[in-house]
Amino acid sequence: MKEIRITKNEENQRLDKFLLKYMNKATKGFLYKMLRKKRIKLNGGRAEGNEMLQAGDTLQLYLAEETIQSFMEEKTVAQAKRHFGIVYEDDDILVVSKPAGLLTHPEKSSDKDTLIDQILYYLYQKGQYTPDAASSFTPALCNRLDRNTSGLVIAGKTLKGVQAVNEIIRTHKLDKYYLTLVAGEIRHAGEITGYLTKDKEKNQEYFENVVKSIIYMIEETPDRVPLTDWYCTKSALHYFFQARSVVGGIYITMI
Repeated sequence: MKEIRITKNEENQRLDKFLLKYMNKATKGFLYKMLRKKRIKLNGGRAEGNEMLQAGDTLQLYLAEETIQSFMEEKTVAQAKRHFGIVYEDDDILVVSKPAGLLTHPEKSSDKDTLIDQILYYLYQKGQYTPDAASSFTPALCNRLDRNTSGLVIAGKTLKGVQAVNEIIRTHKLDKYYLTLVAGEIRHAGEITGYLTKDKEKNQEYFENVVKSIIYMIEETPDRVPLTDWYCTKSALHYFFQARSVVGGIYITMI
């Protein structure tokens, strides 16, 4: 029998989610079967899997050590040179400045030295993250930016930090502002409301007929040509609008 004591960094999450992180190669079906058969207990009693864990709780795993180890994938931290700046840091969160050209997360298995890789190695060097197999929590990013966008990214160093920031984002208490380089000059202020349209064949999102309505605000000069390509990706057009909201006093409502 193996006993696990829940710490502050593991509380306030469901038992089943904790188990899926702790034995990260086990299937949900296997874990629920062990719960039903009382091979996994919470504080010495039967558990359903939906209980919220608190610091001080104990889990009893009536499984062979070989079985437990077979379901625990060894965690490693790859060495990664730091390219981000630190804007704010405390015990629970880390706010970094991501440079343009750096991936936030790996998009494919060959992607290395991404922002999350660099943050994990930074915390590992500080002794604030230990990637052993028994650890159920890995520091995570709470927001992301496109590769070619620079700006602030928030990382949760603890489960408490991740949950707190995610709740702030979920309840729209966090404002986002974007700046970009644009061509053309704004002649007067205006207000535009844009609606996303999905092109399923091209797997792209765009703002239908929105750019047409702002062309009249931009004055073309010999060295500055206004945007005339009205089919833009969500990100590109979003930044285009936000830049004018800062530079030219245009307020943009994104719906």
